[in-house]
Amino acid sequence: MRPRQTFANEPPGKYRGETTPVGQFPPNGFGLYDMHGNVWEWCLDPWHDNYNGAPNDGSVWDEQSLATNNDEYIVKNYKKLLTDEQFRVLRGGSWGNNPYNCRSAIRVIDYTRDNHDDYNGFRLVCLFGRPL
Repeated sequence: MRPRQTFANEPPGKYRGETTPVGQFPPNGFGLYDMHGNVWEWCLDPWHDNYNGAPNDGSVWDEQSLATNNDEYIVKNYKKLLTDEQFRVLRGGSWGNNPYNCRSAIRVIDYTRDNHDDYNGFRLVCLFGRPL
């Protein structure tokens, strides 16, 4: 990314050329930190070519988990979900992308889950008060 590139006519920020510590910047309007441009976030959702039939409640878009209690299915089958042969979704762009790709609306297919670099990561989520 070039330091002077911006998105939506926003003022240019400082180009850091690397990942930054979590929580270094203020949260977005939803109270979420570091959603855009730090690393591509690996998602549990398998790749779909479009959004036809996608859940609108934040649950994983996996046919088996949709047919059952989603949270319970994920807890019981997390190892299978993390090691199966389905391609997964990466979202949000990384510090190495231009600003247009640093948005949660951007998604790409993850072909290799064993790829280790400075551009890909994942987000841990802790559910409080939600029964499994």
